[in-house]
Amino acid sequence: MTLSKYKLKRLAENRHIQFVRLIAELDNSGVFCNEETLEQLCERTDLEHDQILDIINDAIEEFDKIKEQL
Repeated sequence: MTLSKYKLKRLAENRHIQFVRLIAELDNSGVFCNEETLEQLCERTDLEHDQILDIINDAIEEFDKIKEQL
């Protein structure tokens, strides 16, 4: 989905939206497909692999809901 400049400006003004957007975009670019990256995140956050994936999926779902409302 391509967002208009107006919609992107509204997104940029809301830090919560930017937070979930950042996670969604990182996932979309394949950052979390790297097993080494996920293992490092587990070590640094004291979270299990599944917990990290749940957080990523929650962020993606949240950003999708936000995009639908725009």
